[in-house]
Amino acid sequence: MISGIYTAVLILIFLGIVAWAWSNQNKEKFEELSYTALQEDEDMTATNEEKIHE
Repeated sequence: MISGIYTAVLILIFLGIVAWAWSNQNKEKFEELSYTALQEDEDMTATNEEKIHE
């Protein structure tokens, strides 16, 4: 009985997190964060190229 309640609570928590992640309020923030690694990579490449040309 307790394990069934525990499982139901965990499923509700999981579904809440999924709903939060897919909500339109977070779309812009996640979109911006998805490009962060690429921007950092471009910055590092530019810095390395500057060091090579010095």
